[in-house]
Amino acid sequence: LSTPLDNCYYQFNLRSIAGYWKLYSAKSITDDKDVTIFIFNRKDNVKAPSRLGSGNRLTLIDLIRYDISQLSSLAHPRILQVLHDVEENKEMISFASEHIQASLEVTVLENGLGKLEMKLGILQLIDGLSYLHNSAKILHGNLTPSVIYITLSRHWKIAGFTFSVAAREPNVFPCFPWIKKLPVHLQPDLDFLAPEYLLSNKNLITSAADVFSLGVLICWICSGIFFEI
Repeated sequence: LSTPLDNCYYQFNLRSIAGYWKLYSAKSITDDKDVTIFIFNRKDNVKAPSRLGSGNRLTLIDLIRYDISQLSSLAHPRILQVLHDVEENKEMISFASEHIQASLEVTVLENGLGKLEMKLGILQLIDGLSYLHNSAKILHGNLTPSVIYITLSRHWKIAGFTFSVAAREPNVFPCFPWIKKLPVHLQPDLDFLAPEYLLSNKNLITSAADVFSLGVLICWICSGIFFEI
């Protein structure tokens, strides 16, 4: 495997897949520290249909760059820590984070969770959302099992800020309604999305949207299976 981060890390081993990311374990060349490398293959890019006009030609790569930019700007124990900012070449986009085991999705579906770990993990998510809403003034906008990661120490970390937005005023955020014209990869996961996003005339939203997604996520964690609302 040849990556844009080869000058900084070595011993790449594919460990898991989370959404559009492939997760590799690796070691830092400078201090031998264990890290996780996130890699997106450019061949998997998704573009908005041309009928939406040139001004709306959003691509998955655009969203990924925004995601990593947002993630890199946040510092909190419940937010995934970026150790090396985004690097790109002609084949892939990559960045390095603190060492993680897998996404919550993979962990639940493959190994399951004990009741105590479920409770502690959910409390960590609440703590993370509280930081986002009250300190960072950000609405996550897509809280799903594939954007939450679990470390070897069983700490839960929030990532996946692809659809996050900053507050316009206290607890008031811009709302971009879910539309059928866009590919699903360019929109939040409908199964975990607050119903407000389905209102075509909805322009503003509150942190209650993330709380709704958290409630659906808790139901998913307890059941261990995907379902449709």
